[in-house]
Amino acid sequence: PYVCTNGSCSYSTIDIDPAKTYRFHVIGATGLSFLSLSFENHTVEIFEADGFYVQPLVTDLVTVNSGQR
Repeated sequence: PYVCTNGSCSYSTIDIDPAKTYRFHVIGATGLSFLSLSFENHTVEIFEADGFYVQPLVTDLVTVNSGQR
């Protein structure tokens, strides 16, 4: 999310440990649009969609439509 406090605005960041694997649960809580998600200089592996395991897919961009998880 976009954070703006005391007149200083910036995107929020997450500090990570390079030796760990992280899982992100993304929810498309939008009305009539989709969202795109990527991590700079990283790829992600999609292994689940809408509560079902899928054939793993490695990509650098994830798109999520309204109501998708």
